[in-house]
Order: sequence, then C-alpha cells, then structure tokens
Amino acid sequence: MFYFFIICFIAYSCFGLLSACSDSVIRLNGTLGQRFTFQSVPFEPESESLTLQLTDKNKRESLLIYNQRLREPTISPDARFTYNKEKSSFEILQLQRENQGRYDITIKNGRSEISCKYDLKVYEKITNVVINITQNVQNDSCIVTMDCFPRTGDNVTFSWTNDQMNFTHNHNRLTVYIPNDNTTRTYHCHVENPVSKSSHEVNLKTYFELCSKTAAKSVDYSYLIFLIIGLFVIVEIVAILIKKRLNRKKIGKLHIQPQSPPRLPPNPEETVTSLNTVYAVVQKKELNEVRPEPFPSGIITVYGKVQKKESEDNLTMIYELAGPSTVHP
Repeated sequence: MFYFFIICFIAYSCFGLLSACSDSVIRLNGTLGQRFTFQSVPFEPESESLTLQLTDKNKRESLLIYNQRLREPTISPDARFTYNKEKSSFEILQLQRENQGRYDITIKNGRSEISCKYDLKVYEKITNVVINITQNVQNDSCIVTMDCFPRTGDNVTFSWTNDQMNFTHNHNRLTVYIPNDNTTRTYHCHVENPVSKSSHEVNLKTYFELCSKTAAKSVDYSYLIFLIIGLFVIVEIVAILIKKRLNRKKIGKLHIQPQSPPRLPPNPEETVTSLNTVYAVVQKKELNEVRPEPFPSGIITVYGKVQKKESEDNLTMIYELAGPSTVHP
C-alpha cells in the first residue's frame, strides 16, 4: 500500500508538469522596454533546480539556474534576468529587441527533467495615434481622405468605425464622400498590435466647412481663368482685323497712283530735221608757199550745220569754240 501511494504521488507530480509543459512551443508576446514575466512553472519542494535557457540554432545558453535547496541565486550575473519566488517564474527586467527568440525552462527532479518551450516575440507599444485629413470637391460632394498612423508601434493593424457602422476597410487610409445635404459624422481609427491598442476619433464637420469654402474659391478661380482666356482671344482677333485693314490701305495707295504711259518710239515720217549753227575758231591755212606778209592773228568764226537727233523735239543751236588761231610769220 505504501508503494502504491508513492507511485500515485510521482504520477500526479509528473502529470502536472506534463500538463503545464508539453512538447508544443508556447507563443509569448512582450513589450519593448518593459518588464516581462514567463509563465509560472509548477515547482515542487522535491525539485532540485529550475533553469532558464536561450536556444539559438540548436545552441543552448544558460541564463539563470535557481537552486531549490539553496534558494538562490535569484538574479543572473548580468542583472538582466531574475527568478520570482512568489510567482515561481523567470522574469526579464527590461525587454530589448535582442531578447526575442526561443527559450527553454527545465525542471530537474533527481534524474528526471521536464522542459517547457517558449517562443518570445518583442513588439513596440502603440502611442499617440493621429489622423491627418485632406479634403477636395468633386461634383456636389466633398471628398475627405483620412490617414491614420501611430507615433510608435510595430506590426499594427487598422480598423475604422463611425457613429452608425463598422468598416471592413483594414488600411490606415480611409476615403469618404460627404454630400452637401448629408450630416457629418464622427469617425474612429483603431490601431492594434499583439501587446497594445489605441484609437483616435475625428468629427468631419469642421473639415466639411473648409471643403465648402474651398469649393467656392475654386469656382471663382475657374471663372477668372475663363475670363482671362476670353479677353486674350478678343484682343488677338482685334489685332488681326486692324492688321488686315492697314494692309488693304497700303495696297490701295499703290494702285491709285497713275502710271505714266509707255513711251513709244518716234515715227520716222515725223522726224524734223533741224539746223544748228556751230561757231568754231580754226587756224587759217597758208595759201601759197611764198610767205605773205605777216597776217594779224585773229579769230575766224566758222558756221557749220549739225543735224539734231531724231528723238529731240526742238531745234537747238550749238556753238563750238575752236580756240584762237595765231598765224606765225
């Protein structure tokens, strides 16, 4: 009977350990920069030690070994890991990115050992969720685009809701169309990751009013553009008409000026023969070989007839002075 109770006690202890630590890997999530606590492991008084190990590519590194009999140590040499006696669990004092990985917690009881396997993931906490809004006008509706993002946080998911419905949209950007006759609503952006969640809300009433003002400004601006284009076209047309009119006046002046009739050649029958008197001074020749008495020098006038060219109409008298003639003795 005694042996029966011993066997039952051992089986109960082993069953409790096996139920807490199975062959499957337990997924754990930790927050960057905060204290992290592993799951509690049943640690019986008969157990000798409890070991925390980091497993990396089939290599195990012992981080902290707690001895049940000595009840120490409770903190690792590098002061990064500790054992909490009250919770019967290991803790990481300040979680860092490099703490992410696979861990084994081994319970040693005599010759038997049971290990619990954990996969630790480290995430940054979500903080300061904000929504940036831009508006635009299309037809009679105001188009509002909302961009939601957190200041800190990784591996996040988004969801959107308003006063009346939940959206199936799971992105950080949401675009809504608000008709002019529709009442504005409050929209909520929800951000979540495995270790934290946060949200932010915005009422589109203010942005709808801005959108309406933008629409009015855009209409006035468009009219101004059309007005400038119309004036430019009118000025171009007037300039072209004025240029054509000036060209016509210039061409008219050239045709109005009378052209002199072509000059015909004179008729041979009508040619007038004209007489011209030419006065020339010539030197008188000696009449005989015998030198006469000295002859006083003088000027002899010779009259000759010169026929005028047929093309000339009037009679012209031409006088030619041959020059003084001197008779040498």
